[in-house]
Amino acid sequence: MGRGEEKINEFQINEVRKRTELYLKNPSSARDFDEAIKEIEKSLEH
Repeated sequence: MGRGEEKINEFQINEVRKRTELYLKNPSSARDFDEAIKEIEKSLEH
């Protein structure tokens, strides 16, 4: 590995692969990033 590079955990690689596969099977299931952030911010207000 080069300077400043980190080894990516195998669990994280598998999780990304799983989520990518689910997205490719059903793209409409993806969440809009900005909407997700708004929901998180709203949940933290309470």
